[in-house]
Amino acid sequence: MNKTESAIAYLQEQACKAKSMDAVRSLHLAEIALKKTQPMLVNHQKTFWTYKHYCPVCSELITKENLRFCDKCGQRLDWSNYWEALKR
Repeated sequence: MNKTESAIAYLQEQACKAKSMDAVRSLHLAEIALKKTQPMLVNHQKTFWTYKHYCPVCSELITKENLRFCDKCGQRLDWSNYWEALKR
């Protein structure tokens, strides 16, 4: 378990112990923000002439290749499967 995963587990544990809904909401928002820092693989779709790339979280079109974060939702992106997608 890396540091981010252990921090997420800690936040979930604290949310279970929280005494107010405001505390639960705050901890939940912190958990969502931490999850967005973990890179997720970009979805690639082949069109007739080219490839289109989509965010794995919000499914929005990514207009520039190799962006580190989604413009729409802020998810950190992992492009390591890019060359595999081009071979298909």
